[in-house]
Amino acid sequence: MKGIQGLNNSCYIDASVFCMFAFNSTFDSALHKNNGGKKTGDDDDLLFIKVKMQKCLRDSIVNPLRRDFFVSADKVATLRSLLDQSLTGQRFLFEEKDPEEFMNAVLEDMLNVDPFLKFNTGHESHIHQLFIDKDNLDIDLTLTSVQQLIEISFFQSTLKLTQKPACLMLQMPRHGKEFKMFDVIIPSLFIDVTDLLQYGIRECTICGEMGVFECSHCFHSHKTLSSIVFCQACSKQYHSHNKRSHHQPQSIKTLFINSTPNASSTEKMELFAVMCVDVNHFVSFVKTGSHADSPWIYFDSMVNRKVADNVLIPSIRVCSFLPGLLTTSESKLKSTCLAIKSGETDNELMKRFLSDAYICMYRSTELMFYK
Repeated sequence: MKGIQGLNNSCYIDASVFCMFAFNSTFDSALHKNNGGKKTGDDDDLLFIKVKMQKCLRDSIVNPLRRDFFVSADKVATLRSLLDQSLTGQRFLFEEKDPEEFMNAVLEDMLNVDPFLKFNTGHESHIHQLFIDKDNLDIDLTLTSVQQLIEISFFQSTLKLTQKPACLMLQMPRHGKEFKMFDVIIPSLFIDVTDLLQYGIRECTICGEMGVFECSHCFHSHKTLSSIVFCQACSKQYHSHNKRSHHQPQSIKTLFINSTPNASSTEKMELFAVMCVDVNHFVSFVKTGSHADSPWIYFDSMVNRKVADNVLIPSIRVCSFLPGLLTTSESKLKSTCLAIKSGETDNELMKRFLSDAYICMYRSTELMFYK
């Protein structure tokens, strides 16, 4: 057997751990924190459980997963038991929960990992849910991407990141696990967070010089955050038109005075995992390396059952179609999505990848080893 063996509704944990640790090092520092992520106010009993949980996750799950590519169900059961002991009332041992509940419990409550995401509102978190108000949006979202959704979500919520995160975990717009707001979401291979940062070097959409103004009124016609940034001269000229004279561009905050945007000013993050859900069952698609052509694999912790022993058998499948799918032309990708929506494709994994995305995970290759 290969993968993480499922048991007692553990798929939400199995899929989360596989995404976070199988081929990714972004979370590794949490596995080696002194005192198991001790918080102020932790008593000796709780600290003892935290250290045991950290050791269980590192030595009994992550290390065997990377070394042998297999983790038995009893190891995950031990981790769930330790979570139950430390987080009163959470009931992780047998109940089915959402992946974000598990990840927040491990990263925030148990290992005390500093939140990856820090917002201009003062809020901090490890995972961010994208909220979209479709009723007040004059944009066609029949076929949408994670890049488009995060820009719309941040714009509508007037959110900015105060710094580039080492990891960006985005929960797709949904009403619960079962109701999807979008039939198809294209997981962008890279997320450009340049225009999501509160401070940074942004480029004028007209002349390419450093942007100093952002016009929220222009978003409704231009549809992207990068297209509503102007230098002083271009903003004055562009908004002198009668149709735009009522716009009120706002000054952009920046720590870089008189800088010139260039290719190195662009802040991008790389997709490394997509967790999907269908009928309360979680699976994952994970990139196995850091190169553009690195293979992707599909993981399901309980796809088969060995009847004689009542044992669940995990499944690992290579997704040879994914590298090509993620780098194909926009028109070809849209054709694929339309085929999925109309039921004209027989590639079940491709359908799951594009139709059932629940959490998309991105990493900064520059920051992942330092935060």
